[in-house]
Amino acid sequence: MAKERPNPVRGVLSEEAVVVRRKIAAYKEALRSLSQGSLVEKKINGRSYFYLARRIKGRVRFEYKGKLGPGELSRYEEAKKKRAMYRRLLADLNAQAVYLKRALHERKRRAA
Repeated sequence: MAKERPNPVRGVLSEEAVVVRRKIAAYKEALRSLSQGSLVEKKINGRSYFYLARRIKGRVRFEYKGKLGPGELSRYEEAKKKRAMYRRLLADLNAQAVYLKRALHERKRRAA
């Protein structure tokens, strides 16, 4: 019975899979640290009032934030952009993780 030689490509792929899993965990943590929900502006009698819309137990809830200054508005907008960026990155990384998992288990599929 011949001993199998280690496959260097397989080693690189497994290292990449570890890196991808770490990045996924880091992006999920970054998403949790951002403020949740979207800022909604409602005009009442010509004045703007802001509410934070977010999902709690499957239902959308509005939390009154009042009149916000430009600094607070920009903070919410920045959080919204970061959330969108992290979600895109997570989607890409999840696709990579699936690809790497399939590539690492390719030999088992061929043998069966």
